[in-house]
Order: sequence, then structure tokens, then C-alpha cells
Amino acid sequence: MKKANNLIQFDTPLIPERISAPYVLPEQFSKLPGEIIYISLGSMFSMYVDLVQRLIDVLADLPYKFIVSKGPRGDEITFPNDKFIGSNFVDQIAVLQVVDAMIAHGGNNSLNECFYFGVPCIILPVLADQINNGKRIEETGYGFSLPIHDYSDDQLIGAVEKLMKNDEIRVKWKKASERIQKEKNYNQMIEYIFGYFKLS
Repeated sequence: MKKANNLIQFDTPLIPERISAPYVLPEQFSKLPGEIIYISLGSMFSMYVDLVQRLIDVLADLPYKFIVSKGPRGDEITFPNDKFIGSNFVDQIAVLQVVDAMIAHGGNNSLNECFYFGVPCIILPVLADQINNGKRIEETGYGFSLPIHDYSDDQLIGAVEKLMKNDEIRVKWKKASERIQKEKNYNQMIEYIFGYFKLS
């Protein structure tokens, strides 16, 4: 007899025992003023150098610091000043533990990791789940979403400033993070999966 289907909320694939150590900030970078924003368009869309470079150029004059996952063609990307650091590959789990916000394409994996660590984000969706995730982030008051190919400089700057200066949004992310880390519902999911197949 098959076990009846049940809906289990699964917030994150992260397992605390497997989380890498926090990213170590370079000394000179850490001494600079300003909160830190992490920029990553994921392994696929970071290949489009023009998309990553435009983000960097638009944000260059803001009073924040940036860690950038430059992607496989990162050697073609130019940082305008010492407020930007990064490499072609960045350990995202490590970085999310030391930043104040993220600009992302909004895929499920990255978004789940942001919620786990309580990192507010701006979504620049391209396709698939990213588009819906961007809409839900805005609809639920967790952040902002902009079309990756069709945003103005003022729109991006405005979204960043609103996100960084909105205490209500930060509290929402912090509470979500605390709940997810406390519940550890990945254990429940594993138990359910093994139990289901055992009874099938």
C-alpha cells in the first residue's frame, strides 16, 4: 500500500554541516567604507560580459562595496575602482555569509541560499523560474525585480538604494533566515522520501 501524498515545504538544500567557511575579505577592501553587495548572474549568464560589465559601470559611483562573480570570461571585465573585487569563480555560499545584499538572476538555488543567510536581493531575471521568482520577490515585499536587458541606470540605482535603506525588508529577510535555519526541514524531507519508497 502506497503512503498518501503529503505536501512538505522544502526551503533550502543547504545542510549546515556542509556549509563552507565565510569568505575572507582582503584587508584593504574591508577597510573601505560602505556595505557590501554581491553580484552574480550565475554560471550561464555571467558568460555575457556586456551584462556583467554594465552592472559594474552603473553601480561604480554608489557608496557601497562589491564582490563580483565575473564568470568564465571574467578576464574581459574591468573594475573601475578599488570598491570592486572578485574572480571568475566565487564560492557563493562563503560570500553570502559576509555581504549585506545580492544582485542575482533569481534562480531557485541562489534565491534559496539568500533566504538561508538572510541576504536581501534584487532580481534581474532572464528565463524560466527566475521570472516568477522576481515577481514573487516584489509581490511579497522582499525586494525588487528589473528586466535584465531593459533597465535604465536610474532604475537600477534606485532599486539598490531602496533595498539598502529599507529596514523593513532587512527584518523580513532576517526573520525568514532564522525560521529556515531553526526548522531544518531538509531532515523531514529526507525522512519522508526514504519512508515513501520503503512503503511503496
